Amino acid sequence: MALGSIGAMASAASKTEITVYGAGFGLVRERRSLYLRVGEQTIALEDVSDKIDANTVSAQSVNRPGTFSIVEQTFRHEALTPESMIQRSIGRKAVLTRILNEKSRERTSGLILNAPIGVESASESGPTWIGLVFKSDDGRFILSPTGQLELSQVPKNFYTKPTLLWEVSSTVSGENEIELSYVTHGLKWRAGYALWLEPEGNKGELKGWITIENETGLHYSDAMIRVTDGRGSTKTSSADETSQELGLPDLNVPQTHSYTVQRPATLRAGETKQLLYVESLSMEVSRRLVLDPLAKFRGLKPGDKPVGVGNLHPLVLYAFQNDAANDLGIPLPAGPIQVFRRGNGHVAQVLGEDFIEHTPNHDTITLIAGNAEHVTISRDRIEYEEREDGASAHERFEIAFVNDGDEEENIHLVERNWSSGKVSDETHPYTAIDSHAILFVVSVPAKSRVTIAYSLDSRLD
Repeated sequence: MALGSIGAMASAASKTEITVYGAGFGLVRERRSLYLRVGEQTIALEDVSDKIDANTVSAQSVNRPGTFSIVEQTFRHEALTPESMIQRSIGRKAVLTRILNEKSRERTSGLILNAPIGVESASESGPTWIGLVFKSDDGRFILSPTGQLELSQVPKNFYTKPTLLWEVSSTVSGENEIELSYVTHGLKWRAGYALWLEPEGNKGELKGWITIENETGLHYSDAMIRVTDGRGSTKTSSADETSQELGLPDLNVPQTHSYTVQRPATLRAGETKQLLYVESLSMEVSRRLVLDPLAKFRGLKPGDKPVGVGNLHPLVLYAFQNDAANDLGIPLPAGPIQVFRRGNGHVAQVLGEDFIEHTPNHDTITLIAGNAEHVTISRDRIEYEEREDGASAHERFEIAFVNDGDEEENIHLVERNWSSGKVSDETHPYTAIDSHAILFVVSVPAKSRVTIAYSLDSRLD
């Protein structure tokens, strides 16, 4: 506690709420009690963040609105070092202990008249206080002494904790409960997930964590935690023409999302803490093998050189619903998600890592967990002819599916066309996705090979 001419000390914080923003700062709200008298007085609020933005401090009375005002504010935090304490102890009593020889020590009481300008490292006789002027009680002036200095008390108005000093004007006396809020730097957050799949692959266990980094220098106890992906700004780099025409600020502001941790948490200074945000111990998971060989070639006209051909491996996709049926059903923040599969009597496998964006309730989450190496798809264009008028082209494709696995696989193959493509002579049924893509779903038994083919006529103009 600070010592000095302070009229009152505010109570310790209670009912703390913290909102951590994506830009690396936080908004702190807490309840405190002030004991005021009528008139002007100085109030000390200890235990605020060392990285507080003092311009953002706000205090409002909860039980006596409008009965006090803050007319002046100072932020104080002194490092507790010998030099700083001596500097603040000029004119105060101290004791100097000096070693005269191996068997003799001298303890001298006196006053500190001048602070040292430097300190030489301590020897067996103690540190040397360069520039210190010490007046002993018997009238001697001891200059730059070597030895140990003892102070009888902490200097007045010496704040070893981050402290706000308020000059307050109050119209009432007694207890006044306030809500204090301020912005502090030194708070960061991120989200991350782990999905564990059962050996069969149709059931899973999901855990989602919110990680908080507290570099504010302050210990927050039993705080309600909320995080947001907002950057804390209403300005963006792009201009909104309609807003400008109306004489308004730029209203093209990115949408933000907030997420609340369900139980209070204690954030200690300097620690990185993971807080469980969501957990499902058993949820339905679907698995698909998908190949889209022309995904990178959309808008490319057919030509003499085929694209998307050769030996390819489909992607493995896992999907689940963010809903109450899966013990989820709350908005999920963006973050990486690692996918594992438990072994059926074997070592667990790491299947891959993906990244999910903000996912509202009831949305579907689809994850890419690497490639299915046991399935090889050989895609080949076996015919190509460009019409004489140069306005259209004919192609025929043959695609072989080889499954080296021990179970049957259903493979989703997306085939794309450039413009006004017409499919014909197909060996397997397909479904039209849109005017530029079709979907084949091909079942391939274990240790088997299945081949499909189709023709495609496309306009080139």
